[in-house]
Amino acid sequence: LAQCSLKINTGKAGKDFTFSQDDSVVVSLDKSGRVKFWDVRALTKVKEDSDYRYPLPAESSLEVKEPLMTLATTPEGEKAWPTSVLLLDRKKAYEQRGPLRYMVVGMKQNH
Repeated sequence: LAQCSLKINTGKAGKDFTFSQDDSVVVSLDKSGRVKFWDVRALTKVKEDSDYRYPLPAESSLEVKEPLMTLATTPEGEKAWPTSVLLLDRKKAYEQRGPLRYMVVGMKQNH
């Protein structure tokens, strides 16, 4: 792994990030309050002929530059600063016909 260069180019300085439960998406939070969703399946893909006990990455050099989606955490002009991001997956979401995953953004507010 020392020879591998697997990167996510978020552009701005990041405040926090989290992985989805299935490791297919990384959610990053930057200092401007933007939440970006990154498809990292290419980064986590395992080389087919590698030992399952010590899996090797399929790519030795790869960079993800474009997010799947970008969201703003606060409206412009609001005095609130995002500090953290967390993904929560629901159990049995299909049975209850509800969302599969929630995103929680921690905020620091100045009143």
